[in-house]
Amino acid sequence: MTKPALSPLTRTVLFAAVALICLPKAARCAPSEVEGELLWKARHFDRLVQQYHVRDGGLVAGVVRLPYERSADESDENGAYLTGAYLAALSFRFAVTGEPAARQQAARCFRSVQKLVAVTGGKGLLARWYKVAPAPSPSENEGWLAGHWHQSAEYRWLGNVSADQYCGALFGLAAYHRLAAPAELRPQVEALVADMVGRILDAGMVITDLDGKPTTWSDMSPTGLQEPMYALMGLGFLRIAAEVTAEKRFAREYDRLLNECDYATRALPTGGRMAADWNFSDDVMAWEMLYNLLLLERRPEEKARLGRVADAVWELVQGQKRVLFDIIRSATANDAAVGREAVRQLLLMPAEQMRVERNKRTYPPADLDLRPPSWFQWVDPPYAAIEGERYAGVDYLLAYWMARYHGLVAGPQADQK
Repeated sequence: MTKPALSPLTRTVLFAAVALICLPKAARCAPSEVEGELLWKARHFDRLVQQYHVRDGGLVAGVVRLPYERSADESDENGAYLTGAYLAALSFRFAVTGEPAARQQAARCFRSVQKLVAVTGGKGLLARWYKVAPAPSPSENEGWLAGHWHQSAEYRWLGNVSADQYCGALFGLAAYHRLAAPAELRPQVEALVADMVGRILDAGMVITDLDGKPTTWSDMSPTGLQEPMYALMGLGFLRIAAEVTAEKRFAREYDRLLNECDYATRALPTGGRMAADWNFSDDVMAWEMLYNLLLLERRPEEKARLGRVADAVWELVQGQKRVLFDIIRSATANDAAVGREAVRQLLLMPAEQMRVERNKRTYPPADLDLRPPSWFQWVDPPYAAIEGERYAGVDYLLAYWMARYHGLVAGPQADQK
């Protein structure tokens, strides 16, 4: 697409329009110019994802090194989370546009989640990441996950998976099953969710690694909750599994943890972040699970209890301009003002998510998207490239398409079903 970015003056005018033109209760919250700019940015990010970040048919890397080399040995400890987030984004996109390309990309992304489980050889065990590699590489000895790589045929996969990786994957699978999975794939989605959550349930609500031992961040059990947020994780995993699979064992355990073990109260972050041992990454897991819990729980009393948890968690992030949480809050609490601010922040989010470290010499000439900035590009030699990292933009894609799905912003008329 060749559409230029809006000028600063135009953006200023549009920001004012966003603040004034927002109808309540899932009505359109932005004028057409803003809608067009937001959609352009979504298409831009999706092109970057497809060009730079898709691996082995669909796995999404959070970052790629620049200049990009497809043969580079890249690792991503959050690969499972980001793959699930992208699957959710594509599912919301298909739900609002009906685009065959969105459904096709979502199917490829789902296959990647399947492989993240299949490659481990453990039923329902999710890998953090996998890569095509016949042998270990030096980079596997770096960081807190050193020593957790495994060989599986032609793949290397990263273990010691955390609850946040299961959260991202299950969040994506729930959205895919509800919104975009074709009839022939729905049984596979259901089987995968049953295996993943079943493994945790069978271990007493603990994530176990290939050796059967708990992973570092895994304990959602009533007797061993690692922190309050893990109560929400346990409830969310079970509620998603109960909805997707219709297996009664998941609904029974969900009711037991919610009612007998008082998980709603135990999930409350009382006393603020420090007192509750609740960090900023916990916010992401909490809101993705709260989205499903509030969406799927239909019993008034139980939903009210979960709503009180959401109110307490909202106090931790209110006004922080972390758009995904604002969108979920707007959708689940019918808060139009929060929706307006979310749309404004999406418009402000830069269309380039690059961290430039230095310049380097390159042969042959670098493509223009990797050239260093210049006062007049055509006077400089073509043998310089940016060295650094490019992020996938999945954060924007998930927030934007969820906002579209919940009516906080509309799309161009030609983009509607």
